[in-house]
Amino acid sequence: MVKDFETPESLIKGINLSIENAKTMFSCASQIMKLGHYGLANSLFILCCEESIKAFALYNHFLIDDNRDVTAIFKSHSEKLQILKEGFHLIRSETLAMEKSIKQAILELPNEEDHKIEKRARELQAENFKLFYESYTEDKKNREWWDSANIFKQNGFYVGYSDSKWTSPSHISLSQVEDTAFKAKLILGHVIQYQNPDILKFKSKR
Repeated sequence: MVKDFETPESLIKGINLSIENAKTMFSCASQIMKLGHYGLANSLFILCCEESIKAFALYNHFLIDDNRDVTAIFKSHSEKLQILKEGFHLIRSETLAMEKSIKQAILELPNEEDHKIEKRARELQAENFKLFYESYTEDKKNREWWDSANIFKQNGFYVGYSDSKWTSPSHISLSQVEDTAFKAKLILGHVIQYQNPDILKFKSKR
């Protein structure tokens, strides 16, 4: 991995390659989960998160012309997981805000009766409050999860022995892998938007 990107096009290529690889990991993990191999699927979902965060870092590096060595994220699992720890809550909150905007746009459709719109607006207001409340209360738990993500990933690949007990990929539960899959889907869904052919034009207008 080169330290400096010679052209913006080269940097964008790295973004796209990272996203495509993350998509492949997510797809493979989903199929493996269906087979009941939850440990291996869990590890691949975590790797999907790590690969997605490469695109996240490269994209921001591209937009702000950051001169720091962004390739550090290609060399260290802890570096990627630290970015995920700090960024996951922001990505989740942004996604929830987008969902809220979409729902509000739907409300503006002209073919609904006023009383139905008002009723649905109240329902959506309650739903959105609940979503944002959950987002903030989940933040601490999510940060703790990312602190242990590398251990979870190793446990999904290998049999181990520590603290006088065995660990095995078979010990990973369905609920655990579903939680990891949710995180991976959220992060991957966020970075996919960076695959925009007009990204260079967008930057030139800034």
